[in-house]
Amino acid sequence: MSNKVKICISIVCLLIATNICGIPPGQCAAAAADITEETLWINLEVSEQQKKQIDTIILEAYSQVKRIEKNQKSTDLYNFNNIFVLLQYTSKMNDIRKNTSDSIMQILNTQQRNVFEDQLEQVQATSRKSTAMMLSLDLTDNQKKLIVVSLLKTQKKIWSTIANQSSSWEQKRKKLNRINKLQIISAKLSKDQRTMMAQWNVMFPADLN
Repeated sequence: MSNKVKICISIVCLLIATNICGIPPGQCAAAAADITEETLWINLEVSEQQKKQIDTIILEAYSQVKRIEKNQKSTDLYNFNNIFVLLQYTSKMNDIRKNTSDSIMQILNTQQRNVFEDQLEQVQATSRKSTAMMLSLDLTDNQKKLIVVSLLKTQKKIWSTIANQSSSWEQKRKKLNRINKLQIISAKLSKDQRTMMAQWNVMFPADLN
């Protein structure tokens, strides 16, 4: 496997695997719901004061995201001849995501923190399974490009949704529940690849308690 192919697979995994959890066992990707780390932030059982603090943390993180997007032209971001630009972008986005989770952790009480830590651990566990799954699908170069572009656009939509101050947490949750990264990927796969993905879900289910 060439270095370029390995890097492209890494980008796909960075965009989806570190964020997907809760794949219902036995379901194919087109029917499964995924829960992103961003969704966890606004699904916490917290007080109104904590909600305001979390909203502030998210807004500060979103300002960093917007700066990165402003400095990164779309033509460069979707230019697969310079794949290191993509890798750098996804790495920065994951750093922001991790720092946001760390900041939110600081305002939680012990019980809330334990719940949040458990959920984040499940995200990481599913990350490893999803990475192995993506490597097994034997994606074509065109499929990699289509998936990466779709997931980059989806990532932007997720951030704009959680940072929207005119929407309540419940409204944001409903919008995020309609975003399914696995379904997006499934639409780019062949019939045999979708079958393989469904088999992975059966053999290696990711449980979200």
